Amino acid sequence: RHWITASLYAHAASGQVHFRPFLPTPTLENATKMESLSRELYEVAVACGGTISGEHGNGLARTAFIRSEYGPLYRVFQQVKEIFDPHNLLNPGKIISDDPHLTIRNLRLAPTEMPEPVELVPLQLNWNYSEFAEVTQRCNGCGNCRVDNDSMRMCPFFQLDKAEQATPRSKANLMRGVLNQTIDIKAFSTEEAREISGLCFNCKQCQIECPSNVDIPSIALEVKAQTVAAEGLSRADWILSRAHSFGALGCKFAPLANWAISQKWIRWGIEKVLGISQHRRLPTFAGRTFLQSLSKEYFETPNPDVVFFVDHFVNYHDPDLGHALLAILKLHGIKVIVPKAQVSSGMAMLSAGDIEPAKELAEINVRVLADLAREGKPIISTEPTSVVCLKHEYPRLIEHPDVQTVADQVTDAGRYLWGLQEKNRLLSSFKSLPYKLVYHMPCHIRFLNQTSYLVNLIELIPDLEIERIEKGCSGMAGAYGITAQNFKTSIAMGAGLIAEMQRPDIASGISECSSCRMQMQQATSIPAVHPLKILAAAYGIHTSQKPLFDHLHSSLVLR
Repeated sequence: RHWITASLYAHAASGQVHFRPFLPTPTLENATKMESLSRELYEVAVACGGTISGEHGNGLARTAFIRSEYGPLYRVFQQVKEIFDPHNLLNPGKIISDDPHLTIRNLRLAPTEMPEPVELVPLQLNWNYSEFAEVTQRCNGCGNCRVDNDSMRMCPFFQLDKAEQATPRSKANLMRGVLNQTIDIKAFSTEEAREISGLCFNCKQCQIECPSNVDIPSIALEVKAQTVAAEGLSRADWILSRAHSFGALGCKFAPLANWAISQKWIRWGIEKVLGISQHRRLPTFAGRTFLQSLSKEYFETPNPDVVFFVDHFVNYHDPDLGHALLAILKLHGIKVIVPKAQVSSGMAMLSAGDIEPAKELAEINVRVLADLAREGKPIISTEPTSVVCLKHEYPRLIEHPDVQTVADQVTDAGRYLWGLQEKNRLLSSFKSLPYKLVYHMPCHIRFLNQTSYLVNLIELIPDLEIERIEKGCSGMAGAYGITAQNFKTSIAMGAGLIAEMQRPDIASGISECSSCRMQMQQATSIPAVHPLKILAAAYGIHTSQKPLFDHLHSSLVLR
């Protein structure tokens, strides 16, 4: 009658039939047709002695049809509702309603049907209204982001706090409400919006585990950027998102800076003034930055094979890691160029919602890397977060003719080296390393590759035993876990991982992510190192005077 094709399937044991009509995304034009189809199908179900809802709740989707199912008994439902809920506070408008068209009044319309915003705050990220509306519309509220089991990371915030505002879908609901004007744009100035925006640190696990692959992280970044535009940044977020600006100063006065962050009374003062937790173990500063320690040849390499993008942590805290990568590449005859004018990726600023300064850094890096990217040179980094930022965030952050060209060439160091292995170009003359290590996969490596290519490589090392542990997100998320405000939450998220690092049977933990390694070392003397250093040691490459698995001796600093 309606000229609509449908599929159906049934649960024979319970006598239940699911109808799945193939319909376009709801619009104002086809809404009446959908209502008529639903009403006629439900009439057939009731005529057969059945019910319209089966195993599902009624809610807004079926409330308009309940009266026809129960007839005079429906008045009893109304009376019970009036007795126990005289002020109509519990699910108002659901189950008990006199509106026969309730379903289509609450349809989630297609983006093109959504009303044009009258006073919408300009979008902070690089997308137009239609694209943003489509992204928010793709979240159908299925609730998979509320799943709580060990097989999914999904959202570390919801794993800790089962409140709805902690779910990834809450970010989509907020922005959708602003777009269709059911939520006032002034909401971005409220504490509620700031709370919702703070319940995401861009780990991206919801995106890869969402059945519809909704880009919730970008929606959440937009929410955070809108709240920052309306209210500004907290002092701690402002300082930590600009850590790269202070890194050079810390390296210049490294002995003094490292002594200061190891003193409890100074750390107490730092927490009161800057908002950095006095209990968080902080990495020490290097005597010279990685870029300062390089010879001129690396800045001017003719016809290089690869480009090394140096992240903040390597440059200011762990130059040995950068030198380990360069030594491994040199061993394989691979010529590397390290652009001297590169700057920090800006991910810390972006994750804090501080968009304009992040755009400035992105513009500089794209300008520096563009020529090499156009030549097809791979751009590699040892830090997964930097890879995610350049590859996935920059195209959403800035409009630049070369931004996608650069993004397409970016990859992590592990994936690049695994490519050598696949081409039988990777040297396999490994020394024996008789140690047991535990590996934590960073969220951003999981987002990029779904596996750790570096760990796949070091598993080839003789006598090296690696146990891959899965305790979810580390909860560190760069600057997030450093602040006094978030310290306890961060520790609670990473409790399982922290406990694994206290095992007496392991020599070290390993992880590609610098902030994950900080969390792993928070409550133990056992170190956590980058897998590249393990690979370098197996090749007989030593870039540091310290032992590979140097135990920690201070409760406040990491060396």
